[in-house]
Amino acid sequence: MLIEVAGAVLLILALNTIYRYVSSRGALPHPPGPPGDFIIGNLRQMPLTYPWHVFTQWGQKYGPLTYLNVAGQPMIVINTQEAAMDLLDKKTAIYSDRPRFVMAAELAGMESIIVFLRSGALHKKYRKLVAQTLGPRSVERDFVPLRELYTHQLALAFLDDPVNFLDHIERCMGKTITTIAYGVHDPDVVELGRKTMMHFSKLSQGYLVDFLPWLRYIPEWFPGAQFQKDAKLAKETYAQARWVPYNRVVEKVKNGTAPTSFVSSALEAMKTAQADEVNADIISSSAFTLIGGLFLSQPHLLLNIMN
Repeated sequence: MLIEVAGAVLLILALNTIYRYVSSRGALPHPPGPPGDFIIGNLRQMPLTYPWHVFTQWGQKYGPLTYLNVAGQPMIVINTQEAAMDLLDKKTAIYSDRPRFVMAAELAGMESIIVFLRSGALHKKYRKLVAQTLGPRSVERDFVPLRELYTHQLALAFLDDPVNFLDHIERCMGKTITTIAYGVHDPDVVELGRKTMMHFSKLSQGYLVDFLPWLRYIPEWFPGAQFQKDAKLAKETYAQARWVPYNRVVEKVKNGTAPTSFVSSALEAMKTAQADEVNADIISSSAFTLIGGLFLSQPHLLLNIMN
């Protein structure tokens, strides 16, 4: 059984390589890059941890652009700031977009987080919503008093217990972000955010499925499919972190008891107590992005949990 499956996998890789070779004939030549193996290309050379070290070495050897063929999946590594500016800034409409995140976005269900969204109509809706509810005027009107309150509380905590100043900062940041997002400070929401971002950190370290997207169709029970179990656990945690606090705010908006928050303001902007499925997707994931940003901007908070 395993021999038959392995043979089928090799056949698929071979056909994919042949197809890409035939379809690329007559095209412009690729930038230089390390030579690869037959069929799998540079797959064995792809670093799964600290990839920038290897990319830097390749850049020193091959120049500002390095071409890789990862089992038929073409990749370009940009090695200099000048090349990055030329391609991603000056020609942003052609080259600047987010890559496909198979593990984190597709399998773990985090595709609605704005950092994973590719350019398009949905991405524009996200940006418009955030600009409406968290623009300078909205922040000045709704959230500056809150910031001042928590800043004063932080200063008092420093005076009372200066030794544990990092704990005070962490607590203040958690209170501020959760209150802005959902109108109340809930330690459980912060904890769910922590767990989700731990999964996010793990999923971002490099899985083979990110280089061979067709592996996503391998079932969870298949030998070596631990990535499916990792994705399933991350998906369940993210769903909780995203929908539990959002649905609480929706209920309060319906009852007329919701304090001002990102979620309540977004619902109000739509003139409804409950958004349709698409807009609920946008609001809930944008609110979670605020919580996730707490840990992405302060990586030591994640390290404290992971250690």
